[in-house]
Amino acid sequence: MYGEAKAMADKLPTWAKLKSIGDDSTTTMPSGSLREMRKDGLVADSEMSSRGFVVGAKILKKDAEGSTMYTITVLGDSSKSITVQKDEEDDDEEQEEPFEVNRYEVIASWAVHVVAQEVSFDSGDYPDPSLHNEILIDVWKGHIKSTLIDAFKKSSESKVVVHKEPSMKVVVGKSFKEEALHIVGLTNNITISSKHNTAMCLGDCFQHPTQGAMKAYARSHLQFPTATTASGFARATVEPFIVAYWACPETLDTSKANCKATLVETSVKIGTVTHKIGIPTISNFKPLSEGDEIVLLKVSPGAAEPEVQPDAKRHKSAPTSKGGKKGKGKGRGKASK
Repeated sequence: MYGEAKAMADKLPTWAKLKSIGDDSTTTMPSGSLREMRKDGLVADSEMSSRGFVVGAKILKKDAEGSTMYTITVLGDSSKSITVQKDEEDDDEEQEEPFEVNRYEVIASWAVHVVAQEVSFDSGDYPDPSLHNEILIDVWKGHIKSTLIDAFKKSSESKVVVHKEPSMKVVVGKSFKEEALHIVGLTNNITISSKHNTAMCLGDCFQHPTQGAMKAYARSHLQFPTATTASGFARATVEPFIVAYWACPETLDTSKANCKATLVETSVKIGTVTHKIGIPTISNFKPLSEGDEIVLLKVSPGAAEPEVQPDAKRHKSAPTSKGGKKGKGKGRGKASK
């Protein structure tokens, strides 16, 4: 091949020839693990002990047929060998004389026989697994979300329109009399914790033996459908989660506000015990006409905890608080992007 190429290009340099692959002899590396050796070639008692080879230990050969057991009787003083004696299965058999085995051979070819100890636990010796903290948290999260879903389905969600652009807002699709609109803050962001949380507190859950009172907290959850970018590529697909509650703007101006956010108390039964939690609910304290924008009265930074309305008489479409008094609104977290 080089001659043909040289004939076509006279200035072609000489090619370097490579050795044939078959010419090189194959070197086989020794198998096995590395072990640190002393300069004098001895194996210390500490080395033997760390591997379980102590006086009284039962040992057997790794590659020997059967399961003949030997007992270490003496470690010896030379650090070169140990003394072992064969265990006789029948007491009537003549006992064999002890013999010495090189310590290196013991480490390489013998294994310590370990008898597994029985470990058991009676009922009552361990905590009740049904009261495990993670199980209780998951149970509470499930019940709270289920309660939120039930209230959400009975709310006025289908009678409002959520706008994303040019500015995020919510407008009503029909007229509402005072206290007739009810929007529920459905969310998947529920946290059960004993630590102080800046999120909306829905109520007490259970008492943890070491962490103290566990409370339920809710954060905003708003996810609009992903749009195609300017480059023409769509972002990673994220399932939309649009809830009007988390899209309503807030204001401190009482003349512009027409709705308030409160926690409507409801019952949650977990096991045989009934608990009380708050359902985030927006209701209107002013009449609304079709096309009106929902504007929440924002709680001032120094305001106290939001009012929790007692168990309400059910509106035909949603839960609502008793009476016509205006409760203090609960500030809401920012919508998730």
